[in-house]
Amino acid sequence: MGCGASVFKSTSVWNRKFHLSSNVPDETGETYQQIFPVWAIAVTRNQRQLASATSDNRISLWCLVTHQLLAPLIGHADTIWCLSYSPDDMLLASSSADGTVRLWEVSTGLPVMILPRNHANWVWSMAWSPDGARLATGGSDARILVWDAHEAAEAASRVKEISSRAAMDPAWAQAAAEEAEKASELSQPLTFWQGHEKSVLSLAFAPSETRMLVSCGSEGSIAVWDADSGNLDCRMMGHIGQVNSVDVSPSNSELVASGGED
Repeated sequence: MGCGASVFKSTSVWNRKFHLSSNVPDETGETYQQIFPVWAIAVTRNQRQLASATSDNRISLWCLVTHQLLAPLIGHADTIWCLSYSPDDMLLASSSADGTVRLWEVSTGLPVMILPRNHANWVWSMAWSPDGARLATGGSDARILVWDAHEAAEAASRVKEISSRAAMDPAWAQAAAEEAEKASELSQPLTFWQGHEKSVLSLAFAPSETRMLVSCGSEGSIAVWDADSGNLDCRMMGHIGQVNSVDVSPSNSELVASGGED
């Protein structure tokens, strides 16, 4: 669907319930001396936490019950374009113009791991599979990568635990080295392919079909893929210009919605 001004007239008024801000207030508290635009947001499925990415390259975790800041997540070196919680609300994935994808522990805000840099440049988009096992990423290099994010995160946690033991007891050194090697293998993408002629701006798994992955590119096409093999099922055209967003109906996987610059 194209975007534009709505002609729908509603008689109801939506009042603001509360607001969250990372801006720095001045001495009076009435205005801001520093303003940080928000580039991306995500909400957990249990609706108790919200993550926001701002122009200072930080991620803020907010409690939606108390409306308080829980933790700032610092690590990215450039603009954070996308945030996405895993379906079980255990992990938060973030992608950035610095070319990296990072995984964070939702309960503590601690970094879990940085996925190996396999995109050539900016990472624009991400999507978790419905079972939370895989994470798909799309970048300005026009490629789509699928990761076993769940296993990679668990392997990274095991490495940290055994490495801490090895630091106290040299007898654990060999086990730590073996776990690090396994973790390195698990952190590599399961598969990858050239998805579009230009940047991959949005990704979405079909909620009812774990192998169905939909993508859209800045060249104006929408593609449906087999996420396991990377095979193209179909490519759809219709937008005039760049397609910015795409999603799949939770009740009908054959219904795909898209939004573009037309």
